[in-house]
Amino acid sequence: SPTEFYPIDPHDSVRHDFGQLPVYTIDDPGAAELDDGVSISSCDLLTSTGGPTYWTHIHVADPTALLHPNHEISQVARRRNHSEYFPEQKWSMLPAWFMTGKGMSLGSKIGGVEEKTLTFSMRLDDEANVLETKVQVGIVRNVKRLTYGAVDKVLGYIPPTAGHLITLNKPLSSSNGKYQPLMQRMTDDKDLLVDTKAVADLSTLHRLSAALERKRAEGGALFWS
Repeated sequence: SPTEFYPIDPHDSVRHDFGQLPVYTIDDPGAAELDDGVSISSCDLLTSTGGPTYWTHIHVADPTALLHPNHEISQVARRRNHSEYFPEQKWSMLPAWFMTGKGMSLGSKIGGVEEKTLTFSMRLDDEANVLETKVQVGIVRNVKRLTYGAVDKVLGYIPPTAGHLITLNKPLSSSNGKYQPLMQRMTDDKDLLVDTKAVADLSTLHRLSAALERKRAEGGALFWS
């Protein structure tokens, strides 16, 4: 039926349970749909020279645990393709009642409740050489909801001065003429400064991602932001 969800998750028998591995979502404080998070774990496998290796994971929220391809929500999502965020309003790819009510936004469930993902994994050495890859459906239980500002702070990054906002319409939410995000979500930013494991994980991920970006640039990739 185009209006009925899967009665049971068709991938339950093969989902890998990541247990209490911390998963970090990093997004804007006004983001409503947290669709992916990252994690890292050390690996017993060493390089040929005895160096360390790491499993790095990108966990993507998996609405296909409930949605079959012909569901009306799937059809709408296929046409919309992605969510749009503008200062005045946002247009979501998936309806808010589905994302929040069914717990499809990473970190929307607390207390160790499982959240289902499609997870893309790479085993990297210290120089960000990709030694192994894996794609699997998964379960995560320990999501840390962070913002760009909080992660910038613990990594020692000072962002450039914000520019000017140009809008055709008056923002729906403003204070003293300054734009404010339409929604302020719950975050775990306040715990980050004292979470030594999280800071260590994020620092290692940042170091590996910078090394991987350098390797891509040396191979001819172009970057802009």
